[in-house]
Amino acid sequence: YKPFRERNIILYLSRTRSTTFNPGRRIQNEDRLIAQLEDIAHSRNEEVVVFRKRSFENLKYLVDFMYHKVKVVIGPHGAGFYNAR
Repeated sequence: YKPFRERNIILYLSRTRSTTFNPGRRIQNEDRLIAQLEDIAHSRNEEVVVFRKRSFENLKYLVDFMYHKVKVVIGPHGAGFYNAR
């Protein structure tokens, strides 16, 4: 377990075609939003990671990542929030 104040990842749950099975409800200008989040994160010595399920080898790796590194989870809406829980 890593204390919350030591975590440095802002996890963004995207709704792009490559990250969801239902890309019909997308965020307009999502690239610009992510760039602004990265600017904010950089000023706070944090990092923005856009969630891509293929980036995680297995469930254990994902749970460890969420439990030890992620400070906050943000995104528009959808099942990603339920699954992140």
